[in-house]
Amino acid sequence: MRVAQNLFANYRVLDNTAYVVMKEDAYILDEVGQLVWKEIGEGNTVENIVNTVIHTYQDRGGKIKNIEKDINSFIKDLLKNNLIEEVI
Repeated sequence: MRVAQNLFANYRVLDNTAYVVMKEDAYILDEVGQLVWKEIGEGNTVENIVNTVIHTYQDRGGKIKNIEKDINSFIKDLLKNNLIEEVI
């Protein structure tokens, strides 16, 4: 599956905190969330995004199954909040 950032979602970093702002709602992104957001913006598939996160964080003790589950859950949350949309 490929997803794209909603054109109306704005990414900002203020005081070292990353936000995605949509209308009057703001969502804070942690370090992994920022990586996922960047990868989405570059047009990567969800599978490629998962692989990038695994490659980046597995050496830090992240377990592959947990990383995959967490990223897929995060993608679903982004879709649910209309911050991203599925590309057909």
